[in-house]
Amino acid sequence: MRTRARMLGLIALLLAAGAARADDLDDLTATGPLGLRTQGVLRELFLDPILLDARPRDAAEVDIRWAAANSWSIPTLVTRPGMPNAAEIWTDEQADSLTGRIRLPWSAILGQGTRGVPGSSRPLWERFSTAVEWRLTEHWGGWSDAAIGGFHGLIGGFDYDRNLYTANQTNLVFRDVNGVVAFDLHGATFALGDVVARSQFLLVEADHLALALRFDFKAPTGKLSLAGSSGGWDESLGLAATFTTGKIFTLHAMATLSQLAHFSADTELQPKRWHGTGDLSMVFKIHAVSLLVEDRIVTPLLGPGWTRVEFGGSDGLISSALFASFRPHNQVSVGVRWKGISLWLSEDYTPGSNPRSTTTFVYVSNSPDIVLGLSYTKGF
Repeated sequence: MRTRARMLGLIALLLAAGAARADDLDDLTATGPLGLRTQGVLRELFLDPILLDARPRDAAEVDIRWAAANSWSIPTLVTRPGMPNAAEIWTDEQADSLTGRIRLPWSAILGQGTRGVPGSSRPLWERFSTAVEWRLTEHWGGWSDAAIGGFHGLIGGFDYDRNLYTANQTNLVFRDVNGVVAFDLHGATFALGDVVARSQFLLVEADHLALALRFDFKAPTGKLSLAGSSGGWDESLGLAATFTTGKIFTLHAMATLSQLAHFSADTELQPKRWHGTGDLSMVFKIHAVSLLVEDRIVTPLLGPGWTRVEFGGSDGLISSALFASFRPHNQVSVGVRWKGISLWLSEDYTPGSNPRSTTTFVYVSNSPDIVLGLSYTKGF
């Protein structure tokens, strides 16, 4: 509780300071993307190349954000041919995280550099930037189970077997049954995350278009046993674009390919080596307020060839960790920004075959089920 209170106190202090100095809010901050990762117990252990503005900054940018993500599944057993035992996945928690990021153009340290590089009139080092970030996470039972269950009851929706388990509990399990354990947590746990560096090089700069090459990597500074890190080094290469039309509409897009390392624990169940993401962000700036609508899709996280052990019929399947672990995940987010302060809500909604549900053309993964976030971004 003390850690949570300190996190919330720091957030309040930063937001107050931001609002007090918001008169000089620059257009890049006002019209930039939300910069969201795909949250969830397993995905947050690995590198996630978030969407950033492709336009270059002339000075530093600082971003501080808090997010609460509710993840839910019933205990799930999966097997594959030739494996004598099963692997277990159980994701039941609320994760409150605090992330800090600072982004600097290389010119702030190296000077302007060589001129005349094709693609832009900017000198070389003004076209490079690097953002470094670090995250702290508290895994706990939280408060959101009841709110989600109440909403499902209000609309007459399926509650994913939440009624069979105690609300607001922490149950995080990833292990080989009768074998290696990656993590097995059943109480509030504070976890330090990995240090992530996100570098960008401006390829093209025109009147309404910026195109940039992205390279991200993460260093495993967190612990797998605390669900803070996969314990491995990951890297990613991508292409980002920003397109503007006048002062009202800005479009951001990015596609990346990542290479993910195995868990530091030698479990039978491991991530796929290659992982892709696609991001799209639309920003509508109306005077001092920006409205944002975003969509991001990520490829399946864990390796193929695994089959869920049947339990609980079709309701059990839909409530399990199968979709979150072995299928693509599509995340839709809506947000509002005022004076550098952004508030957003994210929900998973993935088109695809779901023949054992009453809704056959779409499925949800429940990891995360829903994300609520608040951030303050400031360019200097």
